[in-house]
Amino acid sequence: MKRDTTTGPNGFGQLLTSYLERITQVLLQCSGVLIVLMALVYTYGSLRRYIFLSPDDYAYLVVAASMLGCVVFSLAGVQTLRKQITVDFVGQYFPKALREIISNIAGPIFGLVFCIPLAYTSWNEALYAFRSNQHTIVAVAMPTFPFKILVPILVGLLTLVLIAQLWLYLWNASYIRGRHSD
Repeated sequence: MKRDTTTGPNGFGQLLTSYLERITQVLLQCSGVLIVLMALVYTYGSLRRYIFLSPDDYAYLVVAASMLGCVVFSLAGVQTLRKQITVDFVGQYFPKALREIISNIAGPIFGLVFCIPLAYTSWNEALYAFRSNQHTIVAVAMPTFPFKILVPILVGLLTLVLIAQLWLYLWNASYIRGRHSD
């Protein structure tokens, strides 16, 4: 029995993957913009501190917030490109079938083991920050909720990317195996 790859689960998987790729590419571009912003603000802060001898309290805060955004915005995008969870160093010594199993099955499963608890616990932290009106303890008190809510949302997106990659690999592997047995 042949599978219809345009309307079956693989069609849905391809649609989901295309939406995830678009979202993660936009987030990767946002991460790049944040890197440029960090460089500019850090340069401004350094000039102000070491040349004009009047440090700016906001510069450090903007750089720290940008660094958090840079990391969490890029997580799912880097995994979508399959550049994150890999076994490059020792993988070259393994047979091709074992490398494929490690990178397409074991890697996403280990990523899910990390991402699901992280998303769950950080969601609780974000809700606590929202309910208690938690603020930073620096020169400028900023609410922590907007930063803390980014972690569960974007780690949740990484979780979806890992699930989609695992599902599509297993679906395509079973489709190829089914095609060869016909």
